[in-house]
Amino acid sequence: MNQLTDQKLITCLIPKGRGSEAVAALKEEMSIDCANVSSGRSDLFQHSNKEIESEIVTAVVSEAQADEVFSFLYEKLEIDQPHHGILFQNSLLSTTAFTLSASE
Repeated sequence: MNQLTDQKLITCLIPKGRGSEAVAALKEEMSIDCANVSSGRSDLFQHSNKEIESEIVTAVVSEAQADEVFSFLYEKLEIDQPHHGILFQNSLLSTTAFTLSASE
């Protein structure tokens, strides 16, 4: 176990169906291998007074790469467009890196 203290959590709340795309892009284009997708409901994406399901993408990244990853997701998910989501980041007190050893 390796405890890290210089990490940021980037969170995206986006319309359902965009989460896998975001995680794949993080892996392929940014070499980020610590991201999750979960789903839920939100009135952030209401259309004609109907709730639309949403997805939450979270990624833990180092402070050094946080601004670059944040900007990447902002552009990739077109957060500046109406109803495309919301994106924010915050510092983490600490995280723990777990590694799996190869079985012999």
